Amino acid sequence: MTIRTTDSRALRRGQIHGRLTGAACVVALSLGLGPAIDQASAALLTINPEQAISIEKGSSEPGGAGNAGDPMNVKNAGTDRRGKKVWLQFDISDLDFAAAPASSLSFNIVSYSNTNRVGETFTFAVYGMTDQALDFWAQNVTWMDAPGNDVQNGFESSGPSVNPANTTLLGTFDVVGNDTGTFSINGGALADFINADTNNTLTMILLSQSDLGIPGPDVRFAKGIDQADPAQSDIVLTIVPEPASLALMGIGGLLLLRRRHNSAA
Repeated sequence: MTIRTTDSRALRRGQIHGRLTGAACVVALSLGLGPAIDQASAALLTINPEQAISIEKGSSEPGGAGNAGDPMNVKNAGTDRRGKKVWLQFDISDLDFAAAPASSLSFNIVSYSNTNRVGETFTFAVYGMTDQALDFWAQNVTWMDAPGNDVQNGFESSGPSVNPANTTLLGTFDVVGNDTGTFSINGGALADFINADTNNTLTMILLSQSDLGIPGPDVRFAKGIDQADPAQSDIVLTIVPEPASLALMGIGGLLLLRRRHNSAA
């Protein structure tokens, strides 16, 4: 099987909390709610993928349910057919604020298929699907119909191996061969991509920009979704509110607190 998938349909979102910004604190003080500041918080939205699929170059095999514990392989083998990319799909219907550049997408590398490139630096890239009509793909996509894929060139050195007409570069990260752990991208391109969404669904493509050749290793990324406990998923999109959204969220919460305070009085 050259396509591995993981999928989850419930309990895929969590939240972590931070303190209010200075603007919201000023509002709190002006409302006479200084003691309530520590009770209010602004949410950062953390989202796990709805779908995460690894596809081998040229494969005509459809995706399947897969094993939640299987790693997803990524490799750039140049013109050889053994290259692999990962497609991700996120449901952001819970998002109700504008994303800031501090928003991030994190991955977990767990192992390598061999040690032929120890100490060498690999560069990975994440692209976003700008044609939102292509966001609603199924688990059984293949190399030939995966959204945004450059079917003809694949991993040719002359291009990024995605279709430039409907994708945009969101960020890159470097990995030294055989290093494991968490790697991520963030910045304005990712935030702009999130904010431009109109259908509550994001599609992203993870690929290697470094040609490792046939003897090079498959880089194994941890499962996209832990079906038993989605909160433990190893691919996480963390969306941070931009300052204006954060202040408005804080003001809304403080006004609610004041109403409750007045009602109690």
